[in-house]
Amino acid sequence: MTESYQADLFGELSGGTSSGKTAVTVTRSKSKRKPVKKIVSEKPTLLTAEKIVDEPPHDMAPKEEAPAYGAHSKVPEVFTVGSVVRYLRAIVAGDRVLRDIKVEGEISNFRRYPSGHCYFDLKEEKDILPGVMFVRAAKGLDFKPEDGMQVVARGKIDLYPPQGKYQLIVEEMTPAGWGKLLQAFILLKEKLEKEGLFAPERKRQLPGFIKKAGVVTSAGGAAVRDIIRTAYQHNPALKLIISPSPVQGEGAPESLINALKLLWELPGLNVIIIGRGGGSFEDLNAFNDERLARAIAASPVPVISAVGHEVDFTISDFVADIRAATPTAAARLLGPSMSEMLRGLGETTDRLDSALGRRLAEWRTLIAHLNERLSVSDPGRRLKEGNQRLKELILRLQSARFLDRASQDLDMLALDLYKTMWKKLNDEKLKVKHLDEKLGALSPVSILKRGYSITRILPAGTVLTSTEGLHAGEKVEVRLFKGRFTGVIENINTEAS
Repeated sequence: MTESYQADLFGELSGGTSSGKTAVTVTRSKSKRKPVKKIVSEKPTLLTAEKIVDEPPHDMAPKEEAPAYGAHSKVPEVFTVGSVVRYLRAIVAGDRVLRDIKVEGEISNFRRYPSGHCYFDLKEEKDILPGVMFVRAAKGLDFKPEDGMQVVARGKIDLYPPQGKYQLIVEEMTPAGWGKLLQAFILLKEKLEKEGLFAPERKRQLPGFIKKAGVVTSAGGAAVRDIIRTAYQHNPALKLIISPSPVQGEGAPESLINALKLLWELPGLNVIIIGRGGGSFEDLNAFNDERLARAIAASPVPVISAVGHEVDFTISDFVADIRAATPTAAARLLGPSMSEMLRGLGETTDRLDSALGRRLAEWRTLIAHLNERLSVSDPGRRLKEGNQRLKELILRLQSARFLDRASQDLDMLALDLYKTMWKKLNDEKLKVKHLDEKLGALSPVSILKRGYSITRILPAGTVLTSTEGLHAGEKVEVRLFKGRFTGVIENINTEAS
């Protein structure tokens, strides 16, 4: 069964182009990558540590005129140690290639002494070339050498007499290939971190329900298909906008920034995913661009960075609001799964039932209190008391001089008192009636009384709102206005009635 999804393609897809300069030298390496092309001077020659140790080129071989002992010279039968060391040192010092040479290798056992001199080994697999960088040359370093770093060291090969070992006396050292990119990555990370772009307090949370999301990635990669498929599985109502861009190569950072800014112009956008699938450190380097990092930080909507795999980290990951381990993981953040939504709906229903029950109990208590207050201030009893007082006044006024006038005044007072008491009684009755109507409207019993019922699946007790997930033979409990009963599902009709 083939799954089909729809996503809007926003903007035009532009392929990245890369232009290289002509090559002069090629670094020999055992990796499967193509040779790295560089423009360097014809001299010195760029060689690897293995090239020097195992496979010296023909022009590095000692010439016949180099030995101190010629064809007609008498060669001693036994050499002293010092004479052998000096002989070898003279051969090395007289070789034009070894006097000015570039060696690429991995730093190992790096040590910097209080004097400022640096001692280390350059290694390549099983081959090791000792190296030393004296304080004068070490002061010119613009990076911090560390074990495991790939570097290109320029200097001369010399033989150290006290130990009888050859070594590379380094005058210049620069990071090579991946090492240079790593150094740039570290420096940019430290710079942006000091500016506060990675601070947790500037990170934004994702909206509770995402309706529209943008994606910045390559339109032809596997990552965009994984994002589309996973996003619609978790959030079928999602509107996904794709803003395509090259994700590696020359011009990729600028294209990513333009694709990101295109999404900013869309109304109602909730979140943006920017990323790509896995690759080497060099492949992911477009996401280590300072301009792209600042564009992500300036985004008006939250940004999810999803570059490479879980073990890969880029500057975009640090500056984005949320870092996802993979593009698929980023798509899962766009919405909960259907099972999670149903579980949440069931929990909400249970909480609503509990809250409604508590509210009904509160209304019952209030009505009982009002009835108690009404009985204490009974209008009928107060009317009888007033009549009694009226009779007493009439008896007292019969003997008065102005009995007729007083009688009229008393009649008016009695009438006013009667109207007031009955008005008070009617007002209290209307309040009680109004409260009773509100209580009836809130009671689920009144809904059941109109013919509705509540059905729960057994034994879980989950309230059923649709036929999705039901199976014939399952037991259900049906609650009516009066009583409840259980039954077994025989037939399921998925059509809405």
